[in-house]
Amino acid sequence: MIKIFPLESPGFLFDKRREDCLLLENIPFEQETVLGLMKIVNEAGEVFLSLDEILERYAHVRKAGQLHAERLFQCQEKIPKKWRKYILVFAGTIWKGGEENPFRYVCCLFWIEKEQKWKLDFFWSIYGFRKNSRLVCLL
Repeated sequence: MIKIFPLESPGFLFDKRREDCLLLENIPFEQETVLGLMKIVNEAGEVFLSLDEILERYAHVRKAGQLHAERLFQCQEKIPKKWRKYILVFAGTIWKGGEENPFRYVCCLFWIEKEQKWKLDFFWSIYGFRKNSRLVCLL
């Protein structure tokens, strides 16, 4: 678990609308929040889950979004070292690409061992998420 506080400005640092994307869903971040991780791939024999499967399976879970990811990205030293082995998936914010790229995206954080830092990026929903991925949830 990790406790974080909202950013000074309420908007996105990495606003995909500048890339002609449409914001489909977003979880606001307005107060102090505690984050935890949930396994995404749980079933025996599962290799990965698509974004649709994750959203359906974890519909009851309060999912952290991009604003939470951006805050963690800004204060990387607070992220527990044991989280470095996972891709952190922030499924509370979903973007849809423009006409040339109609896929949906979610914000993710992952550890770059060689650079000794976290990277924030957006993963296409079509690739799915493997057993080294964790859904970041609001506790």
